[in-house]
Amino acid sequence: MRAETQARETALRYVYRCDARAALLCDTDDYHHFMQHFHQQAAGAFCEKLCLGTLKNVEEIDKLIEAYAANWKLPRMAKVDRALLRVGTYELTAMATPFKVVINEAVELAGRYGSSRSKAFVNGMLHRIAHEVTNRHGTDD
Repeated sequence: MRAETQARETALRYVYRCDARAALLCDTDDYHHFMQHFHQQAAGAFCEKLCLGTLKNVEEIDKLIEAYAANWKLPRMAKVDRALLRVGTYELTAMATPFKVVINEAVELAGRYGSSRSKAFVNGMLHRIAHEVTNRHGTDD
């Protein structure tokens, strides 16, 4: 598995864990403890940026997700889907990763960890958000 793929999987696990504990705070010490405890191989700068960047910007990310989630509020979404959308939205808005890569990786993770409907839901949501981001920045990856 590629290092970036491992980093995204680890970010999903970490953001999911924080959400499940109702602790969506950017906590560097907690992140490092998590990485030590689970011995993740993806413990690199990319993974740390995904995890801590997502939590640092979670309020803005959640507003963007809800703006594109027709008839869905965050509390109604499955926690895995919500974590994937948060990490994916952060990567789409704050990093230079091509949006097709972000979406493909998130959909793969949704298939592995989510429900039977997660792949389609995550795919549709991230496509809408990517469209907004590309319109805002004038890029089309």
